[in-house]
Amino acid sequence: MNTTHTQPCILLADDEAILLRTSEQLLTFLGYEVVTAANGHEALDMFFRNPDRFDLVMVDDQMPYVTGKEVCRKIHELQPEQKLLLCSGHAAEDKPAAGEPPKLTKPYTIGELVHILQNLLETT
Repeated sequence: MNTTHTQPCILLADDEAILLRTSEQLLTFLGYEVVTAANGHEALDMFFRNPDRFDLVMVDDQMPYVTGKEVCRKIHELQPEQKLLLCSGHAAEDKPAAGEPPKLTKPYTIGELVHILQNLLETT
């Protein structure tokens, strides 16, 4: 967990550049420090180089090569306490299966994003 900054740090991964940039801007506006990754491989590399930096890992589920679910699974295997959020454009997948991280269905409202981030980051 991020212990050197006052604002929580989020690792954000999405393979769609426009969505990545828009989400980064929104999270920054909401007061978070944001580190971006353009795909699952990059997200895993960034996370495992400095796992204590990130308060939350927020990933798109539908990325090529390494999906968001795979990113979350690999992080959880080595750091089970890491807070994870899976974003999906598929409403039918809104409910996480047992053992999966919470899901946020895209498109989401600012209110929905704020609510889930507060819930995740306030729990220990």
